[in-house]
Amino acid sequence: METGYHILQPGTIRSSPYVYFTAELTHGELEAPVGVVRGLRLHNVRIDQEASFVRLSTGTGVQVRLYVDLNDCPDQQTTELLRESHSGEIRLDSPARKIFVNLHKHKYILFVDEKGILCSIPLLLLLAKQGIQTEVYYVQSYAKDSPKTLKRYAKSLDIPVRIIREWKRPSLSILLAERTIDTQLVVICRWPLYNNLVKLARELGFAKEDIEGYDNGDKEESVFCVRCYKLQRKPVESETSCLHCGASLSISNHYSERLEAYLGYVLCKE
Repeated sequence: METGYHILQPGTIRSSPYVYFTAELTHGELEAPVGVVRGLRLHNVRIDQEASFVRLSTGTGVQVRLYVDLNDCPDQQTTELLRESHSGEIRLDSPARKIFVNLHKHKYILFVDEKGILCSIPLLLLLAKQGIQTEVYYVQSYAKDSPKTLKRYAKSLDIPVRIIREWKRPSLSILLAERTIDTQLVVICRWPLYNNLVKLARELGFAKEDIEGYDNGDKEESVFCVRCYKLQRKPVESETSCLHCGASLSISNHYSERLEAYLGYVLCKE
């Protein structure tokens, strides 16, 4: 369901491709405090690209801060529309990704890569406004990958950003093991980095409810054959054949965290 807003103030993040709109809710209900939508409508023009948001409650109602990366714009006309819109109406799709914030936590630790910057910016704003201690760890995707926009924005909020150049389980284990008490972990990274970080955090004592975030990109899901106990890549279809024993399998909706796979039950042949 769409939500509608009246633009109060546009803006830009200095020396970056990001524009933002502060807007007041006019109809609908926005439940998630932070998230990402897959599309929006500005002045009745449909724009199919991701935008992130943060809900800002005021004494007179509900406001949002909406962020868009102009580098992701499909064409120059859309870019100009976003740059030049200083007032008017904006409508948002239902959130495709949501992050719920626990304001009772003493500290937040955020792991993010290049694809997660869009959603991390509104989250950092909310945490800063609430005075919650926050640490950001940026995971490089390649050698010269530099999160200039994220570092500049976080610095304006007095939040440190540290660079992780490669996955090193021992050093990350030490980092997380010292912070399991009263800490919320947020992971917004590509799969399988997201999966590895969440698994490590759970092993070190983070409860399931103490881990927020989502994976970006293609998720590598598996099916576990209950006949031969082996794994294979999960297809789009609800039925498949085991690549190892040849059994015809019905893929259930049950995901086993222990096996890290969906269960594939043997189909009964009449």
